Amino acid sequence: MLTSLTLLSLNNQVIGQLSEDEPRFDARYHIQSGTNQGYLIVKAQLPAGCYIYGIYQPEDRPGSLIEIAQSKQFRMLDKFKADKTPKVIEKDPLFEARIEKHYEVVQFYVPIELGVNVNPSEIKPVVRFTGQMCSDQGFCIPIHGKIMAAKFMGFFERREANKSDPVAKQRR
Repeated sequence: MLTSLTLLSLNNQVIGQLSEDEPRFDARYHIQSGTNQGYLIVKAQLPAGCYIYGIYQPEDRPGSLIEIAQSKQFRMLDKFKADKTPKVIEKDPLFEARIEKHYEVVQFYVPIELGVNVNPSEIKPVVRFTGQMCSDQGFCIPIHGKIMAAKFMGFFERREANKSDPVAKQRR
């Protein structure tokens, strides 16, 4: 017998809507004006109390993996980095080792380069996220190759640091 909650859940799946208990992922990229280089960003939004593992963990520990289909039109220039420092557990009780967790919203970014004469608005690089979303309450849900087409979000201007800016002076 189907309950109204089951029907609502099925209806959301059929329509393609995500419930608030599911992670949300999207990918986008920006190109610096006058160049063929920019950044690709993969954003993960997680429900309260849930996390994904870091992307650079030793092989014997759980981790997240972000892959981009390479082509002549598009390539990565480096490795992904997170926009926030993960929560580090020095000795996780389950794995008995150091692990990294990202909560709430995290954006992973990587410098990219487009091929010669590639119009950025005409390509959609394919990005795949694999890992698991876990809860502090002890359950984990596998994420098997969440596929996204990265959207071109426009051009940006490179801003030079203001020489009178005290923060910019500290960075030099």
